[in-house]
Amino acid sequence: MTFNVLAVIGPDTPPDPLYPVPGDQPNTVETERGDGTNCTTVPATLIAVYGVQPGRNRRLARLLNIKASIHITDQRVAVACSKFDKGGGFTPLGGLASGAIALTANTVSKARASSRRRGKMLVGHVRYPWLLCVGFKEKSGLLSQEVLRLGLVNPAPGESNALFVDLVIPKNLDSKEIARSIAQRAAAYQLADSENLVPEDRPRLESLVNAPPLSGVAGKVTCYWFHDTPPALMAGFQHPQ
Repeated sequence: MTFNVLAVIGPDTPPDPLYPVPGDQPNTVETERGDGTNCTTVPATLIAVYGVQPGRNRRLARLLNIKASIHITDQRVAVACSKFDKGGGFTPLGGLASGAIALTANTVSKARASSRRRGKMLVGHVRYPWLLCVGFKEKSGLLSQEVLRLGLVNPAPGESNALFVDLVIPKNLDSKEIARSIAQRAAAYQLADSENLVPEDRPRLESLVNAPPLSGVAGKVTCYWFHDTPPALMAGFQHPQ
């Protein structure tokens, strides 16, 4: 099955490091060592995932009219929704990633702890090494919304397509400033990852550690970019939904 960022994790779900482990409390995920202590939590009312294609983006999953949480940490952005099955409108077109994936002892331990809890939770995360861009779309009228967008390479074995995740947040919150905060954290993380750092990316990442605010355009998605990206792919990430 195709990786689409989101997965329903329950007592019988096999452990998979591409997905977070649900937390003990509603709308939470288990903390990992690299998350740090400065976690920011933001509510979300809609989550959607798209596959990026030239000229047209394909919707892979959508969760409507929900009360979810976005957890922004030092190494990832995670989402969790406990009541996804009551009017949530979850319409997955993918599922758990295929292929053998090595599991760490820490991941297995957390998965076993999760299996002792009752019920299921819909969770997902975007780790900072996967990120290509972080964007926002500001509300511009009564019917518009505040939207965060995470553009990423597909981390599943054998997959080569790009994805983006849209997170609609309450209108009283500032998607522009939240996107800027994620960009700064992600840039700092990627700079510290010396094993995978591409030297040509260093100047751009260093500039994003103290990223200035970007001016949004009404009805458009404005992005912070971490790497050089082909124009056709950039257009797909910036296309409004």
